[in-house]
Amino acid sequence: MAVAIQSQTRQQIRRGISLSEKRRSIRCGEIDISEANLRELYLEQQLNLREIAISLGLHMATIHYYFKKYGIPRRSKSEARLLLPSKIPHEITDEIVQLYKEGDGQKTIAHKLNISKSVVVWQLRKQGIKMRNISEGLKSAYARDNKNKWMLGKTGELCPNFKGGIHGNGKGYTVILMPEHPSANKEGYILEHRLVWERVHNRPLPIGYHLHHINGIKDDNRPINLLALPKKTHDKLIPELKKRIRQLEEDVKLLEKTLDNSQMIFRYEVN
Repeated sequence: MAVAIQSQTRQQIRRGISLSEKRRSIRCGEIDISEANLRELYLEQQLNLREIAISLGLHMATIHYYFKKYGIPRRSKSEARLLLPSKIPHEITDEIVQLYKEGDGQKTIAHKLNISKSVVVWQLRKQGIKMRNISEGLKSAYARDNKNKWMLGKTGELCPNFKGGIHGNGKGYTVILMPEHPSANKEGYILEHRLVWERVHNRPLPIGYHLHHINGIKDDNRPINLLALPKKTHDKLIPELKKRIRQLEEDVKLLEKTLDNSQMIFRYEVN
């Protein structure tokens, strides 16, 4: 019995005042949990929910409940992060801001000061510095004679991302860098399937003709897979081919189902 009483006393010491006493204090107004007080602590004094709970002697769940009850808007993670105490000395922060204003990029500043890039970004945002976009960053690097890294305005082999002049155009087709070709676009690229067809037939593609990939795979540029058609025929043929492909796909699914069930299915079609 004495052990049970002793254990209960220890729990009361750990928790401080009991839950019923806290509720009574809130009802009697001894603990100010009003909307005005919470807004003042959260918005004006910029305390977080844990600090508010500690200052009022309440549990975090209670603060969450009243915030939801009063409809007090919460800060976003980025806004809350800006209110955290900085572990970076003021001298380092001032140097970060100065280097960024002089034109250094985030990675360059991080390398010079031996800190991470995320710390540089955090300090710049905390100081209210407007961040440069990609275009402004490239211009700044070019102005500071950092041409080896960025190559501003350079294309083709001078571009650091040059991959041999062959890549996709974003629509499924493959393009090749060939600025001397009369059908090249303003960037100097030509469609690979057109170039293949013209080399096989030893003549340019006739005006008004379109090239069609027979199997529907846009980057399969084998000569046997390319068919040149007039635009009207091309536009009329494509829907028919798609319809035929869908029909064949259904037939394949039916055959697969037949093989799985190990039974014969006879189909009768009326012409």
